[in-house]
Amino acid sequence: VTVEVSSRRGGLLLRVTDDGDGFDVEAAGREPGHLGLASMRERAELVGGELRVESRPGAGTTVEAWLPVGNMSLQGRVPR
Repeated sequence: VTVEVSSRRGGLLLRVTDDGDGFDVEAAGREPGHLGLASMRERAELVGGELRVESRPGAGTTVEAWLPVGNMSLQGRVPR
């Protein structure tokens, strides 16, 4: 697993990459009871950010989250 954090476009870009089994991203979003990806996307969007997930079976996974920083207060906006 590789974890990277960098400054980009007035925010932070968080990237987690692995060389694991990978999965079908579209199918994972449709399975009942599996809220992980939807929850991560919702939390990123709540603070004005974005989430991108790239994966395919047998090819590992990359998850990128861009989150704004600066003038915005996050207090009370992110569920704990």
